[in-house]
Amino acid sequence: MGTRSMIAQITDNATIKAVYCHWDGYLEHNGRILNDFYQDRSRVAELLEQGDMSSLGAQIGEKHDFNECIDAQEWKDTRCTFYKRDRGEDNVDAREFTTTDELLEYFEESWCEFLYIQDFEGGWHVIDRYHNNDLVELAVALDKAQTA
Repeated sequence: MGTRSMIAQITDNATIKAVYCHWDGYLEHNGRILNDFYQDRSRVAELLEQGDMSSLGAQIGEKHDFNECIDAQEWKDTRCTFYKRDRGEDNVDAREFTTTDELLEYFEESWCEFLYIQDFEGGWHVIDRYHNNDLVELAVALDKAQTA
């Protein structure tokens, strides 16, 4: 399902880097993957260096055929597919913001339904447009989604 999301990290120099992810941005997929496999800040920085992505997986993975990955569900669930690395697109690098307000304004104007932000300690927070549209801890949002 094309549930669009943004994945962002507050960097060590206090700027914010963010990328777009086209598929499966909802809590139970992208939220769960980020929570379970992307706690390490350097790993998230590596993920964001790849730029915008078609799909998020538990592994960043290696360059692969973009179209083959779309057709293979098991690949999509285990490794990421990026527009630049895997399809050779330009102008898909991570965006940088100097303030959280700038990021939130960009998110509000986007078609994304979810915004995931990693803080300085490696913790994740999420804004879910389907529910309260507030910034909450990802672990709390996942618990609520599981019990709903």
